[in-house]
Amino acid sequence: MFACLANAAPQAADDRSVKDRYVSAAKVWNGKHSRQLLETIDWCLELDHLKRPQSVFALQKVLLREKDPEVHRKSSLIEGLRSAWKKRRGQ
Repeated sequence: MFACLANAAPQAADDRSVKDRYVSAAKVWNGKHSRQLLETIDWCLELDHLKRPQSVFALQKVLLREKDPEVHRKSSLIEGLRSAWKKRRGQ
């Protein structure tokens, strides 16, 4: 999915473990593609293999919009507060 958007393969995992230059899809293509798609791409490219989808079924559920991707990114305090406020308001 990343290669389709970037017209190039992402940095190899073994290179990333030495010097990670990956910029999240959610940052690079923000506003150009759905947030869910971009977060799914980032989820699939997590450097820690245990944070990636653990089965085709898990990825399939996200792609079919039955579940949000389990993105393990560091969010800012402001993003966390916004998210909590939206949940509280039922959005």
